[in-house]
Amino acid sequence: MVHPDYRGQGIGKRLVEECIRIAEDKGFYIQYLMTDVSNFIVHRLYSKCGFIQVILPQKMVKGRDMWLYRFSKETFIREYLDIHPFTSYSVSKKKVEYMYMKVYKIGWNDILSQDHLYLYLKGQPGQLTENGTMLRITCVEILQRSLGLALSIHEMSDSISETDYSVFLLKIRNTGKERITLDRIAPLVPPGIEIKHDLDEGVIKLNPNENIVISFKCKLTENFDIPPLSFNTIVISIHVYVKEFLKYPILASAGFENRTWSNRLGNCVKT
Repeated sequence: MVHPDYRGQGIGKRLVEECIRIAEDKGFYIQYLMTDVSNFIVHRLYSKCGFIQVILPQKMVKGRDMWLYRFSKETFIREYLDIHPFTSYSVSKKKVEYMYMKVYKIGWNDILSQDHLYLYLKGQPGQLTENGTMLRITCVEILQRSLGLALSIHEMSDSISETDYSVFLLKIRNTGKERITLDRIAPLVPPGIEIKHDLDEGVIKLNPNENIVISFKCKLTENFDIPPLSFNTIVISIHVYVKEFLKYPILASAGFENRTWSNRLGNCVKT
C-alpha cells in the first residue's frame, strides 16, 4: 500500500515491478493477483505492468473480485503473441464446458492467419470459498498454421495426502495437419511431494488426430513442510516441449486440496 500523501508519484508501479522482478529472478514467469472490479485506479496500474483479466465475476459491482494474469517473455503465451502481433483478446464471464470440465476460458484470435491460442482455467472470481481452488491453467488449445495441439489435465481425485497416491491424467492430442514431436515432458513438483508416471523416455511423435494419455501419481512425503497458504491447493505443473511449435514449453497444472492445510485454516477462521 502507498500512503495517500504519496500516491500518484509512481511508487505503486515501482513496487509492483519489483515484485515481478523478484518472481522472474526465481524462475516464476506467470504472475497473478486479485483485485476489486470497481477499483479503476489500480486497474490502470496493473495494466501498465502487463496484467490482463482472466476470471471475472458475473456481477460486476463493487466488492466483487476478479483475477488478473501476467505472462513474462519466457512463456509460450508471450512467444505466441510476438509471432501474432494483431490478435483480439477475449475472456469468458461464465464457465464453459471443455474436455468434460467446467472451466473459464481466455483466448487470442488472429483474424489474418486464423490462428488461435486458448487457455482454460480452474478457479473462481474471488478468494477462498467452501470449494475454492487456486487459479491455474488446466487446458491449452493452440493452432498455428497447419500445426495444432490440445492439451488438458484431469484430476482423478480432489485431495492429496501422505497415505494414498492422488492421480491426474495428461492428455495431448494433435489437432493439426502435420506430425508433431513431443521432445520432453517435465513435471514441476513442489518440494516434499513424490511423483510417479508411466511416461517413456525419449521423444513422442503424434500424427494428425492422434493422441496420448499419460498417468501421474503423487503424494505428500514426510519432507513436505510448505506452510499453509491462502488457498488449500497444492499445484503440480507439467511442461510440454513441442519441437515444431514454440521455443518455450506449453504449461498446464493439476491441483489437489491439502486436507492438513484445510484443517489449519479452518481453525484460524474459527479463532
